[in-house]
Amino acid sequence: KGIRTYVHDSNALPGKANRMTAKCCTNVLLGIEEARHYFNPAKCIVTGTPVRQEMVARKDKNEARAELNLPQDRRVALVMGGSQGARNLNSLVIEAARQCADLCDFLIIEFCSAMAAAYAAADVVISRSGASSLTELAHMGKAALLVPYPFAADDHQAHNARVFAAHGAARMMRENTLTSDDIAAFLNEVLKDSSLLASMNECALRLDMPDAVSRIANVIEHTDHAASHD
Repeated sequence: KGIRTYVHDSNALPGKANRMTAKCCTNVLLGIEEARHYFNPAKCIVTGTPVRQEMVARKDKNEARAELNLPQDRRVALVMGGSQGARNLNSLVIEAARQCADLCDFLIIEFCSAMAAAYAAADVVISRSGASSLTELAHMGKAALLVPYPFAADDHQAHNARVFAAHGAARMMRENTLTSDDIAAFLNEVLKDSSLLASMNECALRLDMPDAVSRIANVIEHTDHAASHD
């Protein structure tokens, strides 16, 4: 019927459904450049992925720590297992926390509804590598240890993690070989080297596309010119 259609994929390795759908779409909108070669390049436009509204304006670190009752004068590591859960990862982190008790603080929260504050309060993040989590890490400019969810479709979280590692924003470790010593070593290295931490934070921030919403809207409103403006 000639109706304009669009597909957006946030991952470095796009899903099969999106790859099929893209053949019929006016444009393919990408979260990151590395996904381009899976589609017709002429249709692709890198727009980034929008972050949830609560994170658009970055919170002040000191205010965030006060909100979460965290100390102002200590290092803070944020650990996120993601929506799929992370029993093994959580257990390894608890063991690592005992080794790093003099280095940073860990506070166990059953469910955190103040993620903007949690990101802002953290010096470093240990996380899965789903597209939404990585979009938020980039937006907040946070260095990370990425542990891809091992059962993700087509192992796409590993592809995402490799992109961030290649850009210097993160380290990637596989869960099947990960140990508490590995986690403790990462925390010791990054949190004791201010220049390394600052560099990783800056690399993460460079991957951010804070205007993703307007980029996507602009493509939809100006379809005839979208490809030439990429």
